[in-house]
Amino acid sequence: MHAVACALLLLVAACGQAAPVASGSPTPLSSASAAPSPTAVTSTPRRTPPEVRGGAPAYVAVAMATVWRSPSSPRPVDAPALTNPVRVREWLAALSASDQSGLIGRADTQMLLGDQVEVLALSGAWASVVVPDQATTLDSRGYPGWVPTVQLSAVAPPAAESMATVITPTAWLFRSGVPVTEVSFGTRLPVMGIQGSIALLGLPGSEVLDAPLTAVAITSSTAAAGRPTGAAV
Repeated sequence: MHAVACALLLLVAACGQAAPVASGSPTPLSSASAAPSPTAVTSTPRRTPPEVRGGAPAYVAVAMATVWRSPSSPRPVDAPALTNPVRVREWLAALSASDQSGLIGRADTQMLLGDQVEVLALSGAWASVVVPDQATTLDSRGYPGWVPTVQLSAVAPPAAESMATVITPTAWLFRSGVPVTEVSFGTRLPVMGIQGSIALLGLPGSEVLDAPLTAVAITSSTAAAGRPTGAAV
């Protein structure tokens, strides 16, 4: 396994998509806790989202997507890592030391919510992709591998002038005060607005979720997210 991939796997060990439970439950954001206002009924039919297709970009639609060596690389124990929503906590909790070492040659790298890939081809429930943001000598276009198609969206995150980068080890994203998904440090999403103590973040597929401002750093969309110090990491 690529050294960076090993580090990232450990980094997101606390990241999943199950709703928080028991004593670890986050407090819903007070500014987002009110029930959403009703919307007018419309007769316009809901559009079916475009499908992921070969020769086109796609975007990671789960908190963390693993890039596998081949569609046959995942084992039964890896099943929670292949779903949408992805069940990272469940996956890592089930991995024995032998299972972890067995990822060598199976899982090469990982991606975060909102990351872009270029889809080369589709095969059943899998997409052959390259990751442009991850340079490698294996492919000049980006790191190559396979990702479950269900973890991708053909709809890009909305364009925005500002981007929010998660600066805490993990952070919950909320919908109307209800925790929806837990994302990892380094996740970078467009800022659709700010309301009090929350940032409204655009996701692939056009959904907008809330994040506490204390969990993100906001920069211009053209600026780098910033390089943390070794001490901060």
